[in-house]
Amino acid sequence: MTGSKALTTAVRLCVAAISFVISTAATAQPSIDYLQPEIVNVRGNLYLAQFDERATVFLVTSEGIVMTDPLSADIAKWLKGELARRFPGVPVRYVLLSHSHFDRASGASVFTGAETIGHRRFNVELRSNRSSAAYSDVAPVSRSFDTRQRITIGGRTVEMIYAGPAHAADMSVIYFPDEHVAFAVDKLNVDKVPYSFGPYSPIEVAQWLDAVATLDIDLLVDGWGNTIPATPVQQLRPYMRDLVDSVRQGVIAGRSVGQLRSAIQLPAHRDNPNYAARVQYIEQTYRSLSVHRWSTWVTGGANQLSTTSYCAGFSNCNPLGGLLTAGAAGVDYSIGRYGFGVELSGGPQIVVSKLSPLYDESVANRRASSSVFGRYRIGLGPLLADLIAGGTTVTSDTEGLNLVKEAQPPYGGRHAISSNKTFTGLIVGADVILPITSRWMVRVPVRFSSVDTGNDVLHPGSHDFQFGLGFGYRFAYAVYHSPGKEQPIVVRSRPLPPESGKP
Repeated sequence: MTGSKALTTAVRLCVAAISFVISTAATAQPSIDYLQPEIVNVRGNLYLAQFDERATVFLVTSEGIVMTDPLSADIAKWLKGELARRFPGVPVRYVLLSHSHFDRASGASVFTGAETIGHRRFNVELRSNRSSAAYSDVAPVSRSFDTRQRITIGGRTVEMIYAGPAHAADMSVIYFPDEHVAFAVDKLNVDKVPYSFGPYSPIEVAQWLDAVATLDIDLLVDGWGNTIPATPVQQLRPYMRDLVDSVRQGVIAGRSVGQLRSAIQLPAHRDNPNYAARVQYIEQTYRSLSVHRWSTWVTGGANQLSTTSYCAGFSNCNPLGGLLTAGAAGVDYSIGRYGFGVELSGGPQIVVSKLSPLYDESVANRRASSSVFGRYRIGLGPLLADLIAGGTTVTSDTEGLNLVKEAQPPYGGRHAISSNKTFTGLIVGADVILPITSRWMVRVPVRFSSVDTGNDVLHPGSHDFQFGLGFGYRFAYAVYHSPGKEQPIVVRSRPLPPESGKP
């Protein structure tokens, strides 16, 4: 019996233990390793305040505190209490807002009496988001700036610099020149090698680098509390600027991506740690750009008309075989590889004559054409080629005189010949282009047109082959770039400690 009781007791204990474990697992909450709010010194009187995955910075001076993004109303209250406890009698005089997203700009009004400053688009962006409840704690700024804003307080200077539309249309970098530190909420992962554009466009990255890399800094602090040396930014900027500018000029000139891959070598940057990604950067920059171009051209050359029936039976046909000098002028509009153009062409007249014992005739014909066509651009090594196809209208004007010798008037004698007709048809061809500068180019047009003249003997040229040589000029252009993708705002929040907001 004693052994049986012991076994029974052991079984009961095991069952109880298993039940306890199951009950505990069912009621236990997931373990999340949140960071405790903390304030740490960055350099001098510049401090970083860390909250979960977000961070902000502030500068303490003898005349007041310059606070950056307050992050939220609750965090702003906690910060206000901490600042009063750590720096008694020193008020928050300025709140500098990097951009208008609610996860950074909420709670600025907690710092009563402080002046709020943001980029000129801050209030515009805020108005567009007012319908969202998440923006209820974001207030308009009381002062705005366009490219740069400087404030001086307690012998210290702080600057706000517009950094372009990466991440937010009103994004600013906050620069502390005395501390040689810049606070850039989104540092665009510039410390990663090889650099990746991520959700941003190359133009946005280049603009951001222009704003940050030119500052006299040796430390960069981001919105997550990470600190990195300024060296990666300063190395990336000249390389990226040269690459983006080279691609932009190539796109303006109409170069294909294949031509740019081989043409843009940037030998001065071969030692840059990001040089291995050169081709990738060129392709991404090319895809992000589009150019709207207006061009005009003038060419001279020759037309070969199909004049066999027209000249048949005449003792003289000038010029021989319908070969005429000719000229053309046109204008076109293009977007990237695609476009359309309008072209006018014309040349000297054909003169034909016939002499016989009974009948003499002399006739002159002059023709002009106007064409409208679409075009598609391709690369041919160092050259470009615009393939064209469209419609053409030919105006043919024939004037002349005949003499019937062996008859009495009205059949005999001299008779005027006059006929003017318009024909429509199709035109195809190509323009071979050699760019000289970003605006000037050499053009070699080749055209073939076909119209139905109904075999009218007074109107030659149902088929017309034209070629020439001339110059083109791009008189206007505008470069557009596709903006990067806006990233969703994700905020991990938790209640602050019970003593939040207390000095």
